[in-house]
Amino acid sequence: MMRFLVTEESGRLVRWLRLMGYDTVCLATRPLAELYRRAFNEGRVVLTRNHRVKHGSLIRVVYVESGVLEEQLRQLVRELRLSAEEMFSRCDRCNVPVEPIELPPDQRQGFSVRGVDLVFRGTCRDCRQ
Repeated sequence: MMRFLVTEESGRLVRWLRLMGYDTVCLATRPLAELYRRAFNEGRVVLTRNHRVKHGSLIRVVYVESGVLEEQLRQLVRELRLSAEEMFSRCDRCNVPVEPIELPPDQRQGFSVRGVDLVFRGTCRDCRQ
């Protein structure tokens, strides 16, 4: 599964990518050398709106075109073929995998989005959310 490094000007994406199950961190673009080093060392794709961040042969950079979150997510789903198969498998605050909880279907917390039922998978071992 892809791992992401999102630059601070696209920070709203972090939470939603985590909710989709992707290991995602946010980092300032300064210094650029640290951003490149971390992306390379951790095998992360850089997501940014900042055109000072350059493509390289060692890291992949995706320029996020829109300033609107929904359009950003649509772009990433289209270009990177992201899926939500692991929805709610990571904590949106701590970025760690959640511990599964076993509850009967009638006791599961969830909600529907456009007719699709979504169920929370567990609790975070770090923040207990």
